[in-house]
Amino acid sequence: MTEKLCRLSDADGPLECKTDGHMHSWQALPEMALQAAGPLGALFLDRGVADFRAAGRYLYQLPYGRNTNRADFRSVLVEGRGTCSTKHALLAELAREQLFSVRLTLGIY
Repeated sequence: MTEKLCRLSDADGPLECKTDGHMHSWQALPEMALQAAGPLGALFLDRGVADFRAAGRYLYQLPYGRNTNRADFRSVLVEGRGTCSTKHALLAELAREQLFSVRLTLGIY
């Protein structure tokens, strides 16, 4: 059996989910249904991604790679790869388009 521990922290803290000691923050994302009303929602739905958590998982599973145009984060979906920054920017913009309350935060480690 897989051990799973998820925690949603306060508004200023990170989302965490650990499965067998590995953090998968997409697992803590809400399963809010995506609407095709905006262009990003339609792009995700066209790929069989139906909710916000599934969008996070989809982006997580894409290989790491620089995009041709870093300013156009939609290129992550078109090119099938992305950096941490472009994947997070795309997910944050998807949330804004869907009227989900999120905040993109820069962390320096």
